[in-house]
Amino acid sequence: MKNISVLFCLLFLTPSFSQSRSSLQVGSKAPKINITNWIHNTPKDKNLKNKVIVLEFWATWCAPCIKAVPHLNKIQKKFKGNDNVVFLSLSDEKEATIKKKLKKVNFSSIVVSDITKQTNKNFGVKFLPLTLIIDKQHVIKWIGGPNELNYELIKEVIDNKPISKKYISNFDLFSIKNTNKVYTNIDYKTFSKLIKDKDVNYYFSIKESSDLRNTSLKIGENIFSYSSIPLKKLLSQLYKVNYTSLHLPKDLASKRYAIAYKNTKLKNSTQKLLKEILAQLELKKEQKKIKKTIYDVKLNTTSKLIATTVKPKEFSSFSVTNNILSAKKQTIPNLLKTIEIKSGHTFQINNATTKKYYDFEIDLTDIASIKKDMNKYGFNMSQKEVYADVIEIKHAESK
Repeated sequence: MKNISVLFCLLFLTPSFSQSRSSLQVGSKAPKINITNWIHNTPKDKNLKNKVIVLEFWATWCAPCIKAVPHLNKIQKKFKGNDNVVFLSLSDEKEATIKKKLKKVNFSSIVVSDITKQTNKNFGVKFLPLTLIIDKQHVIKWIGGPNELNYELIKEVIDNKPISKKYISNFDLFSIKNTNKVYTNIDYKTFSKLIKDKDVNYYFSIKESSDLRNTSLKIGENIFSYSSIPLKKLLSQLYKVNYTSLHLPKDLASKRYAIAYKNTKLKNSTQKLLKEILAQLELKKEQKKIKKTIYDVKLNTTSKLIATTVKPKEFSSFSVTNNILSAKKQTIPNLLKTIEIKSGHTFQINNATTKKYYDFEIDLTDIASIKKDMNKYGFNMSQKEVYADVIEIKHAESK
């Protein structure tokens, strides 16, 4: 099968998901599919016997699941009128939760739920999305991700033919060893344990936070957590752009989120993570060029800088009182980044490569005040107009 990038949401919700993968072996008898609610595209005949079943495990909060829906719809369209196959999308969430998502996302499949969670337990589901093809004898013929699914593969099962080697799934890419560990409500302490857990090679969660204090833990680009980080700061870090080069809708400007991310399988996965975040929060990205003012900052002399040191267990700090930014134990790049965030102006440093730490007090009332105080520390600021790339984040439904 061609190489396909697949993203999964690991389930660490209840101990029932810690079953061995033996229940998911191709060629074994499929467990019972328990359905408590028929929610969408309900068929007249609910009997699933003597039919090929394309079973999709999904959830409303699972971004990769939602992303796969158009692909599944496209495949199902090719089987319209074929009574030998049924496409079943099963979640373990409440009917009201699912219906809310269905107002925004169009499913061509039969959407059902099992609020007892027994079906997930029977199949030993450990991550989402997960797709299985079950033949008329109720034998599991194929297991993989929804984006690996195609018309020819399903047709082979309907025709009772052996699965071609080219359709063998890369299902083992994100395999999870048998474990009884359960991760819920990821906090600093729990995430530290998750980092060390070799049984978990992928984890992603993001939710809104009302806490104004942030605790972070970061080990490279593929392992990090923030207990409460402004969305704009998070995205500007991941996109690696200046704070002022990222525009958010007004209703998201002050939103903060708790995020936990671990990925030890894929290298350079930042772009995939960004897509995950946007999909989860139902946002989209647009890139454009705009004319903007930037300020070139040049350090003329270091003699006016107030040098300091950072000792072990000491912290650098920023505070703003009456528009006066007090920056303690800061590098020059960190100072300018903070001024950008607080003032909304864009700065470009030319020659200040020093990694030393300094203390600053800068008046943020207006750009003239910023220039005046920066000059006191030996900096010169010049203004210029440029066409710059900016990233606009919008709600997915907006045009």
